[in-house]
Amino acid sequence: MNTFSHRAITSSFAPPPLSSASAPISLQQWLDLASSKGASQVDPAEATWQVPCDHRTLYFRHRLTVTESVLLQTIRYSDDDEQRWQAAEQLWAINPTHAESPILRAKDLGIYLQGHSVTLLVGILIKPHQQRLILIRLLPMGAKPYLPPGLMLTGQDGTDATVFSIQSRQQDDCLQFKFTAAMGDRLQLHISWNTTRVTEHFIV
Repeated sequence: MNTFSHRAITSSFAPPPLSSASAPISLQQWLDLASSKGASQVDPAEATWQVPCDHRTLYFRHRLTVTESVLLQTIRYSDDDEQRWQAAEQLWAINPTHAESPILRAKDLGIYLQGHSVTLLVGILIKPHQQRLILIRLLPMGAKPYLPPGLMLTGQDGTDATVFSIQSRQQDDCLQFKFTAAMGDRLQLHISWNTTRVTEHFIV
């Protein structure tokens, strides 16, 4: 996996190996389902993952001033993956059903994180040469505007090597990481706070 950006501070935290395995969520199936049945369709077997309905899940919350055609040019031809993702996310805000919008799915982690209302957002965007642009984002939801301090987001690849590890600080309203992955790559996400840890498994 080729990492290219993150927000918040880097940490040396590395979670212990998982004690038990679970079936990974296929991000390619998200793309296939959106292509065949529409971007708003969710696999019933993954009912905890929903299409975001609250635009607070988007990092770009300001008023959009660019047109759809300009965003498409950036998505198709930019050599900068950060610019490509920004354009894709703004396109999603304008037209989430567009064929070149990213697929975004959100999961409420509040039940696991001792009452803190935190949403895990995962996004995937098709790139040339069978590559995928992946977004991982944690956001506060509900009445609280910030993530709880000390919330840790760690990603491991298929060999259990730590790819990234970032931690929320005081008044962080977002914790995120973006990277490029190839089809078939595996990722484990660990979200931990105090003594609680949630793990999600994905295959690209």
